[in-house]
Amino acid sequence: MKNSKALRRISGGGEGVVQVEGIVEGEIELKGAMIVAATGRVKGPVTADVVQVAGHIEGGVLARDHMRLEKTGSLEGDVTTVSLVVEDGGRLNGRS
Repeated sequence: MKNSKALRRISGGGEGVVQVEGIVEGEIELKGAMIVAATGRVKGPVTADVVQVAGHIEGGVLARDHMRLEKTGSLEGDVTTVSLVVEDGGRLNGRS
């Protein structure tokens, strides 16, 4: 992936495609996509154009374009987005 970053621990935001494979704490705001891998954990609110979750997010999500919650993914928080896909097995504990 172009402009991809594998993260272990960070607080803040940025631009491009960010893949989380470890722990991210704090408010995250991106212009681009945030991919939370199966090993990824995010604690805090997330704002991005696209959010794809195979791991876990604890906090609200604002996905400007769309959000995909994969079968191994879980979200504890509210979702605001135009398009939401929850695969069989994906867990959403909040409102959309």
